[in-house]
Formats: sequence, C-alpha cells, structure tokens
Amino acid sequence: MKRTGRNVGIAAAALALAVVGFALARDLSDGLVLRTTAEDGTRLPTRLWFVEEGGVLFVRGAPDSQWVARIRKNGEADVVRPGKREDVRAAIVSDRKLAARIGARFREKYGWLDRLERARTGDSFLIVRLSSPWPRRVGGDR
Repeated sequence: MKRTGRNVGIAAAALALAVVGFALARDLSDGLVLRTTAEDGTRLPTRLWFVEEGGVLFVRGAPDSQWVARIRKNGEADVVRPGKREDVRAAIVSDRKLAARIGARFREKYGWLDRLERARTGDSFLIVRLSSPWPRRVGGDR
C-alpha cells in the first residue's frame, strides 16, 4: 500500500510539473527578443516579456543584468517578433509613476508567472521603454 501511495504521489507531481511547464512555455512564447548593442557593435539577443501602452513597448529587467548594462551605455537596439524586426531606442524609465503603472501592467498581463518571477528575483525591476529611434515626420519619412 505504501508503494502505491508513493507512486500516485510521484505521478501527481509529474503531472503538476507538466501542467506548469506547458503554461510557462505558452506564456513565455508571448515575448520578444531585444537585441542590445555590445561595445564592439554586435547585437546580443535577450528574450523578454513585454507590455504595450499607447503603441509603445516596455520591457523590464534586473538593474544588474547584462542587457540593462548595455542599454545604459548605448540605447541603440532592435526588437524581433514573429515576422518583423524593428530598430528601437531603449531607455530606462525614470518617471516613477509611469514605472509603477507599467509594473502593474506586467502583473496584470503575466499573473501568477509574474508573481513567481518576482518571488525568485525580488521586486527591483527597471522598466525600459522601446521607442522609435528617430522622430516621425509628415508623410511617414524617417
């Protein structure tokens, strides 16, 4: 009887891990690849979650992450999503109200996965705005 109970427990744990893994893979697919610029000019990819507000993309990261360090030195980057690539200017959001609002959007969009990430890494994320690197002109020219 002990063996049967143990086997059921192992099977239940395996099923739970499979469900969590499936959900995680599904939610991680809702991301983008931000390619930041290294000192030698090469673009280094980082897969990130994002939220959009008013047509502007926002990502978040730990203050000590390598991709954030590259943005601090050089905000030239590009975003790769299925079917498109776009040049962007990446800048850390300094407006605390905007950062708090965008942080709330991440919590709303990613739910329990966001809670897991914050529990794992702490709540000291920086919000990064990804915007067009050039001013838009009349007629759509760059």
